[in-house]
Amino acid sequence: AFWSIPIRMKDRYKTAFVTQDGHWQWKCLPFGLKTSPSIFQRILNTILRRNNLKEFSVCYMDDILIFSQTFTDHVRHLHKLLDAICREGFRLKITKCNFAKNEVKYLGHILS
Repeated sequence: AFWSIPIRMKDRYKTAFVTQDGHWQWKCLPFGLKTSPSIFQRILNTILRRNNLKEFSVCYMDDILIFSQTFTDHVRHLHKLLDAICREGFRLKITKCNFAKNEVKYLGHILS
């Protein structure tokens, strides 16, 4: 998920490192930067807020939870969220997704 966030050309030098194979710098947000988690969280929160998704979703890092009263609402909410995520240039790994669950494990807790 971090690798979906591009780093501006003028800031890439800040991520530079040297190996025996040469000088390298990141083009996208790496996992190892101290501020990567907070940058990613801020961007995802902005996407949810800008697309009016906060009324039925919450996120922590790359874990997004959608809560709905009915299955019909859930499908509508899911479409809105997936459209926004795609439009913003993010991709989801289907094997890490769960849809239409009555109970989920979220941040170590069982939610139902």
